[in-house]
Amino acid sequence: MSSTLCEHQGCRACRAAWDTPSREPLTFQGTNHERHAHLHQCGRCGAYWEEGERAASEISAEQASDFLQGVEMEEKARKILEDLTECFCGPEVVYEFSNDLHRFRVEGRPAHWIYLAQDFVDSHTALEISRFLPTDELVEDLKQSEQSRWLSVGTYGVHDVDDAFGGGHAL
Repeated sequence: MSSTLCEHQGCRACRAAWDTPSREPLTFQGTNHERHAHLHQCGRCGAYWEEGERAASEISAEQASDFLQGVEMEEKARKILEDLTECFCGPEVVYEFSNDLHRFRVEGRPAHWIYLAQDFVDSHTALEISRFLPTDELVEDLKQSEQSRWLSVGTYGVHDVDDAFGGGHAL
């Protein structure tokens, strides 16, 4: 698909992403059923891409915001987002879904990531999931941290993992 993309759209990496199954460095932002399209954002240049049924093209940040108005977030993900926003009392929490992971980025300096696998979310109620979310003590620890942290949440509890989602230890 990249051969049909204009050179002025995005960067070389995100234009090339359309020829790979992984779509790296693009991250999925949501699906707008009314528009029959998916929204992606490049992790390198920040460009937004609207992927329709036959083609993809770069869109502006304003158009991406309009696109997301039509996206219905899964109810459990919305509840998790509300719970995390309440836990962190201040910094914005941003949601995205890609590679079967619900990803919640807690904005701040530094930013922190909290990951929940789709199969974990599917097999638990919103109330059950909230019991696995970070405790007040862990939230305070994250707020005091001078480095970004990545947390994986599942039936095993909360684990610190690295930015490649490997290694880690229980908290």
